[in-house]
Amino acid sequence: MRFSTFTATIFASSALALPSAGPLVAREDKACMTREEATEIVDIYKRLIANYQPEDCEKYCAAGFVDRSDSINTFIFKPLGEPTFATKEIFMEA
Repeated sequence: MRFSTFTATIFASSALALPSAGPLVAREDKACMTREEATEIVDIYKRLIANYQPEDCEKYCAAGFVDRSDSINTFIFKPLGEPTFATKEIFMEA
Protein backbone atom coordinates (compact mmCIF):
# COMPACT_ATOMS: atom_id res chain seq x y z
CA MET A 1 0.00 0.00 0.00
CA ARG A 2 2.82 2.40 0.84
CA PHE A 3 4.52 1.61 -2.43
CA SER A 4 1.40 2.37 -4.46
CA THR A 5 0.93 5.69 -2.60
CA PHE A 6 4.58 6.53 -3.22
CA THR A 7 4.27 5.61 -6.90
CA ALA A 8 1.10 7.68 -7.30
CA THR A 9 2.83 10.66 -5.67
CA ILE A 10 5.82 10.36 -8.01
CA PHE A 11 3.61 10.19 -11.10
CA ALA A 12 1.42 13.07 -9.93
CA SER A 13 4.40 15.30 -9.18
CA SER A 14 5.91 14.61 -12.60
CA ALA A 15 2.76 16.00 -14.21
CA LEU A 16 3.08 19.43 -12.59
CA ALA A 17 3.27 22.33 -15.00
CA LEU A 18 6.45 24.32 -14.60
CA PRO A 19 7.47 27.43 -16.50
CA SER A 20 10.09 26.85 -19.15
CA ALA A 21 13.13 28.97 -19.83
CA GLY A 22 11.93 29.70 -23.35
CA PRO A 23 9.87 28.44 -26.27
CA LEU A 24 10.67 25.06 -27.76
CA VAL A 25 10.29 26.51 -31.25
CA ALA A 26 11.76 29.84 -32.20
CA ARG A 27 9.18 32.49 -33.07
CA GLU A 28 9.38 33.95 -36.55
CA ASP A 29 7.91 37.44 -36.50
CA LYS A 30 7.53 37.43 -40.26
CA ALA A 31 4.82 34.74 -39.96
CA CYS A 32 2.73 36.67 -37.42
CA MET A 33 -0.03 39.16 -38.13
CA THR A 34 0.41 42.70 -37.03
CA ARG A 35 -2.09 44.23 -34.62
CA GLU A 36 -3.48 46.28 -37.51
CA GLU A 37 -3.98 43.17 -39.67
CA ALA A 38 -5.73 41.36 -36.83
CA THR A 39 -7.97 44.38 -36.23
CA GLU A 40 -8.86 44.49 -39.93
CA ILE A 41 -9.82 40.78 -39.92
CA VAL A 42 -12.01 41.26 -36.84
CA ASP A 43 -13.68 44.28 -38.46
CA ILE A 44 -14.40 42.29 -41.64
CA TYR A 45 -15.87 39.44 -39.57
CA LYS A 46 -18.10 41.87 -37.66
CA ARG A 47 -19.34 43.38 -40.92
CA LEU A 48 -20.12 39.93 -42.36
CA ILE A 49 -22.16 39.06 -39.27
CA ALA A 50 -23.72 42.30 -38.00
CA ASN A 51 -23.63 44.74 -40.91
CA TYR A 52 -23.77 42.46 -43.94
CA GLN A 53 -22.97 43.90 -47.35
CA PRO A 54 -22.75 41.56 -50.38
CA GLU A 55 -19.59 43.36 -51.51
CA ASP A 56 -17.77 42.24 -48.35
CA CYS A 57 -18.76 38.63 -48.92
CA GLU A 58 -17.68 38.78 -52.57
CA LYS A 59 -14.32 40.26 -51.60
CA TYR A 60 -13.44 38.33 -48.45
CA CYS A 61 -15.16 34.92 -48.62
CA ALA A 62 -13.48 32.21 -50.69
CA ALA A 63 -15.24 30.53 -53.61
CA GLY A 64 -15.40 27.30 -51.57
CA PHE A 65 -16.84 29.07 -48.50
CA VAL A 66 -18.91 26.91 -46.13
CA ASP A 67 -20.39 28.28 -42.90
CA ARG A 68 -21.01 25.95 -39.95
CA SER A 69 -22.73 27.02 -36.76
CA ASP A 70 -24.44 24.55 -34.46
CA SER A 71 -26.02 27.41 -32.53
CA ILE A 72 -27.69 28.79 -35.67
CA ASN A 73 -28.60 25.27 -36.81
CA THR A 74 -30.47 24.84 -33.52
CA PHE A 75 -32.61 27.90 -34.26
CA ILE A 76 -33.37 26.93 -37.86
CA PHE A 77 -33.96 23.24 -37.07
CA LYS A 78 -31.00 21.87 -39.02
CA PRO A 79 -29.01 18.88 -37.75
CA LEU A 80 -26.00 19.74 -35.61
CA GLY A 81 -22.71 19.44 -37.46
CA GLU A 82 -24.28 20.09 -40.86
CA PRO A 83 -23.30 23.19 -42.83
CA THR A 84 -25.48 26.15 -41.96
CA PHE A 85 -24.74 27.65 -45.36
CA ALA A 86 -23.24 25.04 -47.69
CA THR A 87 -22.00 27.52 -50.31
CA LYS A 88 -21.00 31.14 -50.60
CA GLU A 89 -24.07 31.79 -52.74
CA ILE A 90 -26.45 30.36 -50.12
CA PHE A 91 -24.77 32.50 -47.46
CA MET A 92 -25.15 35.60 -49.61
CA GLU A 93 -28.86 34.93 -50.20
CA ALA A 94 -29.65 34.36 -46.51
